[in-house]
Amino acid sequence: MTNRTHDRSPSPQHDSEPSLLKRLKLHTEYDGSNPFKHVVVDKLFQDDLLQRVKDEALSELSFSEKETDIYKVYQTGDLASLNYLDEQQIALLPSLLTLRDALYSPMFRNFLRAVTGCGPLSGTKQDMSIVSYRKGCHLLNHDDVIGTRRVSYILYMPLPHYQGWQREWGGALELYPVKPGSDGMPEPEAVPSKSIPPVWNQFVFFEVQPGHSFHSVEEVVVGESEDGRQRLSISGWFHAAQPGEEGYQPEPQPELKSSREQLASTQTDFKSYPENIEPPLPTEPLSEEHVSFLSEFLNPVYLQARTMKALASRFVDESSLELHSFLCAPLADKEGTRWTRFDPVPFHHLRRAKYAVAGGFGSFGS
Repeated sequence: MTNRTHDRSPSPQHDSEPSLLKRLKLHTEYDGSNPFKHVVVDKLFQDDLLQRVKDEALSELSFSEKETDIYKVYQTGDLASLNYLDEQQIALLPSLLTLRDALYSPMFRNFLRAVTGCGPLSGTKQDMSIVSYRKGCHLLNHDDVIGTRRVSYILYMPLPHYQGWQREWGGALELYPVKPGSDGMPEPEAVPSKSIPPVWNQFVFFEVQPGHSFHSVEEVVVGESEDGRQRLSISGWFHAAQPGEEGYQPEPQPELKSSREQLASTQTDFKSYPENIEPPLPTEPLSEEHVSFLSEFLNPVYLQARTMKALASRFVDESSLELHSFLCAPLADKEGTRWTRFDPVPFHHLRRAKYAVAGGFGSFGS
């Protein structure tokens, strides 16, 4: 997997083994893996690059605590949104941007296609974030099937780097076999058949498959107070080719239900919305007066018609948005210097604001 680039490239490392042979070996390993098809690749990136990525993430990005009924994690915003940063902010994250662009490059996407046989992958729809699992963090069983996701991946950067992550600390990626459910549809077994503990610079990927790619993350049982331990990683998805990209095809209806669809299945007779109704978006662009007023508070990039259209499309797909550098720079700089944490009453901690980069990466609430 390491010879997809030139010798001096900071993306996946050079390997003397012929590329075709390497692909064939990984494809054979992928095809024969259980409980579903996946590959574990060690030392994917140059170590010094990954060290710099780790340092930039910890010093320049904000991690927000996120908790639902199936997971608890600390996570940055979507790294695709880094494109909206100004030059000064981008200059703080050179290694992270290098790694992101290498992962979604045509060369690396073609490599994933060769190993998995997953079909064309999008270079425009990037979907990745940095995730920290600290003490008590976990991710329950699911299959990752949402929208146009094709390949799930995780690149491990567990801390502390010098010590090595121990299996008994938790945080392993767990893979589940399936069995026929009461309705004849496959469902995951109660116990995983494979456990992959985090290892520095290890890359794990698998094709997203409804009713098959069931996985979870074991609860982490150690904390930052113990040598700064946290299960840090870069994770995300490669999506199918999007409209206008080479190889695009409309999404077929899957034969099997995803884990999310199975959870949503009830006996209630829901009436679906008509397919020919357009999303309730504004029919006219913002007036000059509106733009002038909002520009005093918001990043002007978000007031552009093409940006609003792209964000609306993303919201339809994912039901949520996290906007970096949302406030205009002068306002963010002014407010970022005076917002601090305060504790109005015991056991209730509020954070008015946290800015790791001037004008951006705002994290509200805690």
